[in-house]
This record gives sequence, structure tokens and C-alpha cells, in this order.
Amino acid sequence: ARGDEIFRRLERVDPEAALEVREIEKWPETSAGHLVTTRYVQVPPEATLGDAVTAVRELLEEDDDPIYFIYLVSEGDHLVGAVSIRSLVRYDDRSMPLSKLTIANLMSVPPDVDQEEVARQMSKYDLSEMPVIDATGKMLGIITVDDIIDVLTQEQSEDVQKLGAVEPLDVPYFHTSIVDFVKKRGFWLIVLFFGEFFTQTALRHYDPVFAMLQGATYYVPLLISAGGNSGSQSSTLIIRGLAVGDIKPRDWYRVLGRELLMGILLGGILGVIGFLRVLMLDRDQGVGFALTIGLTLVGIVVTGCTVGSLLPIALKRVGLDPATSSTPFIASLVDVLGIIIFVQSARFVLGTLFGQPGLP
Repeated sequence: ARGDEIFRRLERVDPEAALEVREIEKWPETSAGHLVTTRYVQVPPEATLGDAVTAVRELLEEDDDPIYFIYLVSEGDHLVGAVSIRSLVRYDDRSMPLSKLTIANLMSVPPDVDQEEVARQMSKYDLSEMPVIDATGKMLGIITVDDIIDVLTQEQSEDVQKLGAVEPLDVPYFHTSIVDFVKKRGFWLIVLFFGEFFTQTALRHYDPVFAMLQGATYYVPLLISAGGNSGSQSSTLIIRGLAVGDIKPRDWYRVLGRELLMGILLGGILGVIGFLRVLMLDRDQGVGFALTIGLTLVGIVVTGCTVGSLLPIALKRVGLDPATSSTPFIASLVDVLGIIIFVQSARFVLGTLFGQPGLP
């Protein structure tokens, strides 16, 4: 009711602005139609350079927003083409038909397309404006680069917050109440807390193995953090690639191949460092234990890279936001897998290769 009253007041003060608001409200908040503005220079196809200059001056008297193009629109609001504002200062002949300077086959978007897709296209092709055309071919208006910058800023803020397992904030930090913070942060903290139950269960399940390997528990945080960090790196890279369109869900096998190779190389480097660390500072643990640490690091980094890269793609494929595969969530998942990898590596190296008796 309050919104209707505000609209009625706006209609009395500025009918044109009220009509524009009414048109915008037809479309979903995240759609291109919600960004449309009807404040642009429009002339008929038969207009001359002088007509365009006059139209530009008239619009500037009402609105001082930047003008990049003059749009040639026929009867029925069908877009014929556009003329760059630079053309107005290049030519002095005011009688020159604009049709000689017209850019035909302009890129346009339908009003129901997602704003992120519009932002990707405008960024990719370095566009300052994007016409919005409905299914009947009618030009509804334009989307300006200023509005797209706002969209990109908002989307990037949301993605960064989701990567940290926080629901996006609708208002600035200091304007957000403590209760809202608890709601937005508490859910994911509870989910991640329950996720760590699996880590605790794995530790308890393999407690006999850790009891046999004196000092092994001191290395568990080192090992699982390496897996979590590698998974977070991969996840961040893939989420960014999906967001800007560099990576498509169909590219999963290429991503998998690259991340497996990356995991082997990075895991190998960390494995050598871990192996030497044990030999230099924990000599009493023996070569077998040092080899176990090295092999575990290779396995857990490969696992982290694989999980961190494929999970965002899987979420994208089923229509979910890849940013929800936040780095804490991936780290929690890799924690459990890291413990399993460590125990299995110990059984293989110490039990099978070195013949250590009594290893469960």
C-alpha cells in the first residue's frame, strides 16, 4: 500500500518517470528489463544530422547523463540502427541523412535475460549501451554502462561473501543489525560445524592407527590444511572462470585434466618438502613415516584440486550458484578425505612396503 502511494505521488510530480518505473517493475529484479531506462536520444530513420543534434540538446536540458548513441527508431518502436555521438562532431553538414552513418545489426538483449549475462556481453565487447528489445521487436529502452557497473559490483560482493560462507548482505556492514548478521552467518556456521562431525568421526574411527604411529597426530593439521588450501585455490579459480564465461560446464573434463596435473605437481613439491622435514627434524620417526607424509601430501593435494574444481561446475550444471561451494565447505570436505588418505598411505607404506607389524 505504501509503495502504491509513493507511485501515485511520483505520477503527479513526474508522469514520465512514473511510467518508466511501472515498466521496470514488470520484470524480475535480476533481469535486464529491470535495468532499462527510456531516457535516450531517439529519432526517426529519415532524420538528418541536424535533427540528431537538436534531439541531443533537448535531452541534455532534461538529463545530464552521458549520451553515447542516437537511436533510429521506426513506427512501432522498431530499432533500425544507431549513430555514434562522435559522428555528430565529425561532420558539419547538418543536412546529411543519419542513415549514411547508421550502425546496423546492433547487439541487443531481451528483457528477461539475466543481468549478469548482459554484464558479460557488455564487458566482452566493450559496449557503453545495450538496447533491450522484446519478442515483438519493440525497443523498450537501453541499459547503460553505469548501471552495469553497479550490477558487477553487487554480484562480485555477493560472490565474495558466499566464498566465505556468508549470506550476501543487502545493506552496508555498519547498517546491518546484529540479528541479521547472526541469521546470515549462523546458518553456514552450523552447516560447517556439522560437517566437521565427519572429521571427528574419521579421527575416532582411525584412532588405533594414530595410537600405533607416535607423533602422527601432530602432522594431521599440516596435511589437511594443505588439502583445504589447494581445494580453495582451485575453487576460486573455477568460480571466477564460470562467472566471466571463460569456463563452461561442458569443459569439466578439460578442467579435471588440468587440475589433476596441477595437483600432482603441487602435491609433489609439498610432498618433497614434507618428506625432508620429517627426516631433518623428526629423524626418530624413520624413513617410512617420512615417505608416508610425502605420499599423503601428494594424494591430498590432488584430491583438494579435484574437489575444488569439479564441485562448482557440478553446482552450475544443476542450476545452483557455484559460489555456494564456499572455501570453508570445500575445506571441511577435504579434511575428512585427508584423514582417510593419510591412514591408507600409512597402511601401504609402513604396513606393506616396510612390513611394520600390528598396523590396523
